[in-house]
Amino acid sequence: MGTPNGDRVAEMLPSVDLLQADGFDDAIIGYAEVWTDKGQAIVMAYDRDKCIDVLMEDGMDRDEAVEYFEFNVVGAYVGEMTPCFVTMGE
Repeated sequence: MGTPNGDRVAEMLPSVDLLQADGFDDAIIGYAEVWTDKGQAIVMAYDRDKCIDVLMEDGMDRDEAVEYFEFNVVGAYVGEMTPCFVTMGE
């Protein structure tokens, strides 16, 4: 995977090649099992709020970060292995 959090998940699933969302390694929380039209798949899971925090650290204000994240990250379908984004409870 090439990143500390991604490597940690890869160690848990050595035979699975997971896609990562570029630049959001600090927001990785693990993996998720999801269903696709071809059956079950395992995808990388991210903390939604931490992803937005990463964008804000790069200079966006909160509204810009949320809009960018929702359109360009969550809205980017890259196939069955598209990562998922989790809203964490308090």
